Amino acid sequence: MGYRVKQADLLKVAALFDDEITLDNIHGPQLESMCSILGLRAYGTENMMRNQLRLRIRQLRKDDEEIDKEGVADMTFEELKQANAYASPHLTSSSLPLHHLTSLHLTS
Repeated sequence: MGYRVKQADLLKVAALFDDEITLDNIHGPQLESMCSILGLRAYGTENMMRNQLRLRIRQLRKDDEEIDKEGVADMTFEELKQANAYASPHLTSSSLPLHHLTSLHLTS
């Protein structure tokens, strides 16, 4: 169905995209899909969905900065589980460990 992408390759591609520019240039179905992936209700106008996404992305980035500062090793299992579920609600058994998810957010 697909193949695993190396984290280094993901970081190279992610660095090319700015959250604000990307959100401003996508419409309807893509916005709805992004809302769904991030556990948000996809309703209202495109601008409303963009605003929801911006707020969620900012919160994720803030959370990632805190996790990065404190370190994943110092988190309890329950904290790791909650952080992973919040960061990727549809990827409950994410193939990427939390420290990889946070580094993706922080470097893009």
